Amino acid sequence: MKFLQLTLKNLQGNWHRYIAFYLSSLFSVMMFYIYAAIIYHPDVINGQFRAAYFVRPGMIAAEYIVFIFSFFFILYSCSAFLKTRKKEFGLLTLFGFTKRQLVKMVFIENMVISISAIIVGILLGAVFSKLFFMALSNLLNVDSPIRFMLPLQAVLLTFFGFLLLFGIITIVMAFRVGKSEIIDLIREARKPKKPPVYSRWLVALAVLSLGTGYGMAAILDIAGLINGLITIVLVTTLGTYFFFTQGSIAFLGWLTKRKKLYYRNISMVVISQMGFKIKDNARTLFSVAIISAIILTAIGSVSLLFDDLKAGSSVLVPHSFAYLDDRRENKALVPDQIRGVLEKEQLSINYEAQVEMLPFQVNGNNFGVLMKESDYNHLAKLKERTPIEVISGQSILVNSGRPSDNKLEGNIQLQIGNQTEQLMLTGKIEEAIIAPFKQTEQVLVVNDKDYQKWLQTIPEKNILVYHGIEVDDWMKSGAAATLLKEQVGNESTEFFLTRYEIAGEYMQISALTFFVGFLICILFFLAAGSLLYFRLFTELQEDRQQYNMLSKIGVSAKEINRIVRRQIAFIFYAPCIVGIIHAVFAFIAIGTVLSDTSVWGTFLLVIGIFLGLQTIYYLIAKHTYKKVLLPE
Repeated sequence: MKFLQLTLKNLQGNWHRYIAFYLSSLFSVMMFYIYAAIIYHPDVINGQFRAAYFVRPGMIAAEYIVFIFSFFFILYSCSAFLKTRKKEFGLLTLFGFTKRQLVKMVFIENMVISISAIIVGILLGAVFSKLFFMALSNLLNVDSPIRFMLPLQAVLLTFFGFLLLFGIITIVMAFRVGKSEIIDLIREARKPKKPPVYSRWLVALAVLSLGTGYGMAAILDIAGLINGLITIVLVTTLGTYFFFTQGSIAFLGWLTKRKKLYYRNISMVVISQMGFKIKDNARTLFSVAIISAIILTAIGSVSLLFDDLKAGSSVLVPHSFAYLDDRRENKALVPDQIRGVLEKEQLSINYEAQVEMLPFQVNGNNFGVLMKESDYNHLAKLKERTPIEVISGQSILVNSGRPSDNKLEGNIQLQIGNQTEQLMLTGKIEEAIIAPFKQTEQVLVVNDKDYQKWLQTIPEKNILVYHGIEVDDWMKSGAAATLLKEQVGNESTEFFLTRYEIAGEYMQISALTFFVGFLICILFFLAAGSLLYFRLFTELQEDRQQYNMLSKIGVSAKEINRIVRRQIAFIFYAPCIVGIIHAVFAFIAIGTVLSDTSVWGTFLLVIGIFLGLQTIYYLIAKHTYKKVLLPE
């Protein structure tokens, strides 16, 4: 058998060790290429898609994150592989392999995997970039989808960038193999393990650190959270590390003293073995817990930001299309034209509203409008808001959605037509009820009888009529907004406003940022699962010997399956549960900052998806591990 054939055969025999590493590397290459394809897309570079153009620096930053993360991830993976194969390398040396041949074998194996991952990753990236472009087009609500193309710069950057990365790591690994002595390689797998021990002081430090971090996140106000953010992160991270390296071993020691539990069925074997596994895997479990917390907090936060911005847009501009009629002749736009354009663009109208308003002045300056109580309550009902009651001689100020230096408070003296009236301002509503026009800088809601009295004194030509139209999906109203804006011309901001025109671009940027961040989090998730997968197969040979011994002393195959299932479940779910707890307190802090208790709906959805994906990863790892460990 030739040397190359032997190397490839050896690679095939170790496929169960390499599969998670290969798939994670492939996904890193694929995602790097997709980002590069967007960054170097001509339509993005020339600014044709403004949101993608503005987010382009963020995508470049994401490329750096993917590349740097891939470097450390691949370096760790290769180190884990070498550790599991030291005995194999030692035996090959005894059979006549020289160090040079071992180095050559490691080099060939890594390069075969690396070049395969790069080529397949670029091909899959090219295939999925079409779906990526379609998703971007949908997110950005562009009239024509982003055209599919394969930018040469993206292909070359991905290929040579990852070839350099894999090459450097392969050389490092080969150098480490070359430095190893034969006796060390053989003894590595036979070194006896020391029993796990813990320090009570470090356990106390873990409890104190986690308690401090959680307490600060739960009770501090906004200013305290901002000032103490670094402290919270540091003490929580420190507490997590000592929780896995010390606290978990202390907990298992406590379980051994619970005689009824410890001597029940196979509990003794499970608990005693878990002590050694936690000791060996503590750093990995710590890393996965921190990564899980980052994933959950990041995805949840960006989702909240996106939802908050979308909800905020509806508050800032209460109607998808708004037109202010000042009873002029030869108006550039009328509501019928708006309806015609919406019908042409296949936008379904949810409801329409029409409200009459009276302009008023303060100290001779145009100041705002008066709206009668019944009209406000009609709009409030359409927006599912609480109705109000206004007593004669009083008024309530409604946020107009426009910044204003003019303040109204207490007793107000208004000029309404030719009359001067006194009103008492008794309250303020923060959510706007009409679109933010210049003529409606201040909106006062007054009693219906007062309004009717003043209406008689106002010339009809001075009465303003507000028209609001709400469509079912305003994020798809970009084409209609552009067409109507062209018809209105220079009057667009004075008499005609659309929610899309004001908030649509920000929503596009937010949606695109969420999409980029989501893919980064998926990469972190795959890496975290792969770390756990690697740890399972790092001690495969030792586990196989232990289970063979258990089988010889009478432990049934069914009981061994239960032991394996529980141990794998602990390794996969323990760090995830800790990460979820971290994220819970992070969301408590986010709720404090946003002054919003509705964050939990988004958070629970994110947790559900995360646990579902983790369960899929667990089932795949368990099936593969048991198949290799306990062949039938």
